[in-house]
Amino acid sequence: MKKSIMMLFIIGCFMFTMVLAGTAGAKEIVIKLAHTTSIKGIKGLTGEYFKKLVDERLKGKVKVQHFHSGQLYSDAVKAIQACEVNAIQMVAPTTSKYTGEFPKLQVFDLPFMFSTGDQMLAALQSPDIGGKLFADFEKKGLKQVGLWGTGFRQFFNAKCPIEKMEDFKGLKFRIQASKAFEEFYKVMAANSIVMPMSEVYQALQMGIIDGEDQHWNSFGSSKHWEVAKYATQCNYTYTGYLVCMNKKFYDGLPADIRTELNKILAEVQEWNWKIVDQKDAEFMAEGRKAGMEIYSLPTDELNRWKKQSQPVIKMYEPIVGKDIMDAIGKL
Repeated sequence: MKKSIMMLFIIGCFMFTMVLAGTAGAKEIVIKLAHTTSIKGIKGLTGEYFKKLVDERLKGKVKVQHFHSGQLYSDAVKAIQACEVNAIQMVAPTTSKYTGEFPKLQVFDLPFMFSTGDQMLAALQSPDIGGKLFADFEKKGLKQVGLWGTGFRQFFNAKCPIEKMEDFKGLKFRIQASKAFEEFYKVMAANSIVMPMSEVYQALQMGIIDGEDQHWNSFGSSKHWEVAKYATQCNYTYTGYLVCMNKKFYDGLPADIRTELNKILAEVQEWNWKIVDQKDAEFMAEGRKAGMEIYSLPTDELNRWKKQSQPVIKMYEPIVGKDIMDAIGKL
């Protein structure tokens, strides 16, 4: 009898230990998403929506930690490098932030390559364009998992309305680090300076720069209309937020979790693209209320700008590849 009781006790202890081991083995997976922009902008709102859906559908299995406004990395390039080594698991910088390691992506820095955001999305999903552009990502430890919309870049400045090409002459614009952006301002007889987004407001205020090319969502969520009162609508470039995860981390996810995560990422991307135009309109209305002058470039003047930009596009054809440029042209 005593032996039977002892045996049952041992079996019970064993079962309890196995339950504990199973619980410990099911440790919650953490996805650290880091970026440099405000939580009030489109990227911040989209990051929060991603976090919400993961919490609803994968609660207890996956947790998203959303570090916005440069909380982890003040520079987007450093965030990309951190994702490559799995210090963080997810990033969403603009395409131009990747061009140091992936020069072909400079195609999205070229002026007036796309007429609509849908064209850019179609380009990235095309095997003849996106398929070739992302071919080298995995060698660097990245897995491209989406594209979040931002709206087109427009021109903002503190000095005067830009209504014709000649109005650029002598103005100094802040740009992201991009040789293609530099070349555009050269052909427009303007000056450019690379500067972190966090310094732009003060630089405009102090007259260090005259203007910036920026998405309405970044311009508006940072309230730059307080120091730059003129905007020119011309759809200059569409440098969307290219979403990547660490490839080793992504590949190592349990199959069921990876499947659900892919569904969530697809839904988040669809939600994001629906709110881009809405947020642009909201920020434009708020800008006008704050006293901004917003000028829409007529087609004939826009065509002058496009013609003036052709040398920049030709310059980058050997870097990007004529095959990719031709495929974009067919869109």
